[in-house]
Amino acid sequence: YLLHQLFNLQQKVILLDTQPNAIPEFLQKKDLFVIDHHVPTSKNIPGVVDETAVATTEVVHGLFKKYKVKLTKDIARAIIYGLISDTAGLRFAKAKTFGLLFDLLSEFGLEYTKILEDIYEEKDKSERLAVLTAAKRLEIKDIGGKIVVVSYVGGSESSAAGKLLGLGADIVLITSRKPQETRVIGRARSGFNLAEIFTRVASQVGGSGGGHAGACAMNIPAEKEKEAMSKILQALR
Repeated sequence: YLLHQLFNLQQKVILLDTQPNAIPEFLQKKDLFVIDHHVPTSKNIPGVVDETAVATTEVVHGLFKKYKVKLTKDIARAIIYGLISDTAGLRFAKAKTFGLLFDLLSEFGLEYTKILEDIYEEKDKSERLAVLTAAKRLEIKDIGGKIVVVSYVGGSESSAAGKLLGLGADIVLITSRKPQETRVIGRARSGFNLAEIFTRVASQVGGSGGGHAGACAMNIPAEKEKEAMSKILQALR
């Protein structure tokens, strides 16, 4: 509501932290406005994009500050939730992120441990099984001295990729076959720009992709899965 008021966008659909190529078809025909921190995949959609920000809520806070929107405790809490979530638990946070986090916690008397309790979510059985299945099926590759693991699951691919990265891999590539397409999830430690590779490879095989340097995804035609994975591995080499 506040964003609609700020930009007088009552007739527009605001996409927050959502790549235009990932939204449902029925929304793609709407009048869109993007607020994001990813490298934009479309130059035709108006909006506010800050590629230096580590979280979209960081961008939103900047807009509130610029337009002198008075924050409430609930808004501050929501911004902190976004900062933690979009940085993988602050793993990708920058100095500016910690400064903003400190300011919000201090100004509104919020307890960080309570915030963590609020956003903790017990993984359900199917998601835990997906992670274990991905671990069981993984292939380990040594590329330039880095540990690259490749696996596939039926669902919860993002969660599986994150867990495999936590086990010690430098780069994780997980595929998941969906109806009429294949989704590829990439996770990487610092020093790799997977988003650049995913965006390029996806376009080469007739799909779409993008995201963060260390956390990205692509959607490609199912029959192009092997070709896409081969191109990703070749790019890493």
